[in-house]
Amino acid sequence: MENILRLDNTKRSCFHQCPRKYYWQFRRNLRSISGSTALRYGSTWHAALEGYYRFIQQHGWDFTPELLVHVASEASKEWKAQEQYLSYPYLDYRTLDNCLLAFTEYINHYSADRNYLEIVEVEKVFEIPIYTTDQNVPVAYFTGKIDGLFRLNGALWLFEHKTTSQSLSMQMARIQRDPQIIGYSYAGHRLFFDEVDQPQGIIVSTHHLSSYKSKKTETWGSPKIEFERRPQIFTQGDYDSWLDSFIYTAEAVAKAQLFDHFPMQFDSCYHFGKCSYTDLCEQNANPDNAITDGFVEVPPWEVEKT
Repeated sequence: MENILRLDNTKRSCFHQCPRKYYWQFRRNLRSISGSTALRYGSTWHAALEGYYRFIQQHGWDFTPELLVHVASEASKEWKAQEQYLSYPYLDYRTLDNCLLAFTEYINHYSADRNYLEIVEVEKVFEIPIYTTDQNVPVAYFTGKIDGLFRLNGALWLFEHKTTSQSLSMQMARIQRDPQIIGYSYAGHRLFFDEVDQPQGIIVSTHHLSSYKSKKTETWGSPKIEFERRPQIFTQGDYDSWLDSFIYTAEAVAKAQLFDHFPMQFDSCYHFGKCSYTDLCEQNANPDNAITDGFVEVPPWEVEKT
């Protein structure tokens, strides 16, 4: 088991984008000290909601000052935890203050949750063996952490939280083909396969945050904050197609690690902007000997230690 690949969605997606990026991010565990405000905000938003739902799970739906203090504390801790790796963070409208403002709007927007939502589990970690033809030895373990397991009007649902600066209509269209959402739904299907009470599917709860920057003052305006939840139910055919894709990537990752060969994927260098590792790749040197000024080594996330 120890020698079998463990692959979560972030690693799978990263390798698919570029094997060399996978090397920098998950073999060398390097992160740019400039950081990403989108990732920092998303991580803080998740911490706020995790703190919120754990508090409700333990104390019930009676909102108290302690609840808001607890959520603000959890969000602040995550914001500062990300800050230790960011020596030169790029600053925009995705701030801690706007995250806390969005949270207050979130609980008001979904105030009716107290009437029909029951929190069963928060942050459900999973590790599922994925097989090909040999049912005794998995090709890899699919790992991850589902944001929540809730009951809505008595029916069990998986919950996944997303943040975006793009339009909600575009994001809602994407989630129907999002490999993470299909994979997490598949994980829920596997986890509860022998249970009478199985999840109906997965509900994606998306938070939109955006703002416009004044060309005259160079300052950001008031944030635009929106929310939407949309259920996703997948068929066995969807799961089979996802498995084919996952196994294909897992075998490629295993081969790259076996031969220590992580070639560059040039199509991804400036896809949706400049890749944060481009400066390392442009040294045209053996990646093991690359000068990593401007990067910091971060501890990897490992499901078995969660």
